[in-house]
Amino acid sequence: MVLVWVGAPVAVVAALTRQVDAVRFAQDEPAWVSARAMSEQAERRFGLALAWQSGPTAVAPGWDGVVEVRHVEPGDVLRSGDAVAVVGGVTRVAHAGDRPVTRVLRNGDRGPDVAVLHGLLTEYGLASGGGDRFTAATAVGVRAFAAQVGAGRTDEFDPAWVLHLSAPELVVVDVDLTVGAPVPVAGSIVVTGAPLLDDAVVTTQDWAAFAATRAREAAEGATTSGPVGAAPAVGDDARTVPVDAELRVGGVALPLSADRDRVDPAGLAELQAAVDRGAVAVDGVAVSPPLPGSWAVPSAAVRSVPDGTTVVHRDRGGDRADVVVVVVGADGPSSTVVTGDLAPSDLVEVPAANVP
Repeated sequence: MVLVWVGAPVAVVAALTRQVDAVRFAQDEPAWVSARAMSEQAERRFGLALAWQSGPTAVAPGWDGVVEVRHVEPGDVLRSGDAVAVVGGVTRVAHAGDRPVTRVLRNGDRGPDVAVLHGLLTEYGLASGGGDRFTAATAVGVRAFAAQVGAGRTDEFDPAWVLHLSAPELVVVDVDLTVGAPVPVAGSIVVTGAPLLDDAVVTTQDWAAFAATRAREAAEGATTSGPVGAAPAVGDDARTVPVDAELRVGGVALPLSADRDRVDPAGLAELQAAVDRGAVAVDGVAVSPPLPGSWAVPSAAVRSVPDGTTVVHRDRGGDRADVVVVVVGADGPSSTVVTGDLAPSDLVEVPAANVP
């Protein structure tokens, strides 16, 4: 009985040892994986590091009186020509001219501010003399405009009727106008616009995730509302999009700079509409068309040989040989795209050191 009791554990240990040896042996064997024809578009993940600038504003001219009506609220889109407030019975409107008008304009005046006035009148579909001289035609337009805003009958243009916008439109985030309160002092900001996307640099998806996490943690730890600070510099994580690829964010294709390392300024407005304002990073995907005659193989299967060529070890119906390939891209973090003498039924060898 004692001998049986002693011998049983020995047998169990021996069996387990044989199983472990078998597992170890299996792991020492290379793997053979099918080569996949690149018949579909290839996708490669990227990130974009986003930089923002302060939003456009509208400042108070020289007003008198109290705010009687406020036409603008946070979240509104304020455009050139829109009403902002009523002060002293006169509706004050926004206008995105080349410069603010700072003096009363009357018949015979000349200057770039008169040209701005003509642009305002044209925006409202009113008579305008054109050029930079206040003419009789300008006076007709001014008289009609004054009637529209409630300024009475006059041929002289009062700059206090207009709030100068630094952009054709802005998304309102703050309005410093309180109904029943005195008007703000001249030159103070009365309407603040949302930040505008200023740059979008191509980086890695890992960098984008790290930057977004850092920004979120900073926002959660902030004791006051406001900007959470700049994202870390991209540095060595800067990337370029392949020349044959189209960079997309949220399904939107974006134009790229000549170096393909950032979004072209012409595409920033479209990207801005696809991301949360103030976000420090966003994911993107570079989509490449299929490359005829190309194959996706495990990156570990591709190796260099002493003569400098790149090869994979191919199994074609039991016939095994090294086949020269040319690396043309990547299809994910562990898959390489190559061209060479491969077929749909071929297998390529993944060395044992790379087999899990």
